[in-house]
Amino acid sequence: MSFSQTGQITFVGEPTTRNEFTYREFTLTTTENGFIRPYFFQVSGQKINLVTAALMGKEVEVKFNINCRENAGKQPGTTFKSTNLSAWAVSVIERARVTAETPPPPPANFAVTESVYGTLPAVPAAPVAQVDPGKLSFKKDGNGQLILDDAGNPILDDGLPF
Repeated sequence: MSFSQTGQITFVGEPTTRNEFTYREFTLTTTENGFIRPYFFQVSGQKINLVTAALMGKEVEVKFNINCRENAGKQPGTTFKSTNLSAWAVSVIERARVTAETPPPPPANFAVTESVYGTLPAVPAAPVAQVDPGKLSFKKDGNGQLILDDAGNPILDDGLPF
């Protein structure tokens, strides 16, 4: 049974050889439901060059198998179990690029002037209120000190009790 996962490659290790077995480890980081989740993979054998430092930071899809093993422990009569995510395919996810055939997104000040019902009437701009600076009042605490917002600016008193 094979699985796949998409995410960003955040770590690529150097090839490691242990008991004539060569492998490379890498980390794929995803964000699922607002949580950052790292997945630790191995590539080995002829597939060791599927993942290189050139893929750092890139969005990829990893196809992998889950391998479980039970091995003899260091103490006589003990065993340990391990689970390994063994990658067998890694492909970069290409994001759509704006080309001559793809229209660019509309500008920020884009306004719809036509609809399925015909031309829309122009909407006048809202008037800008003129404020007399001499009539501004600011919120104060019980000691008569100005109440400041997070940026250190005094808060205007709008007359509301909260």
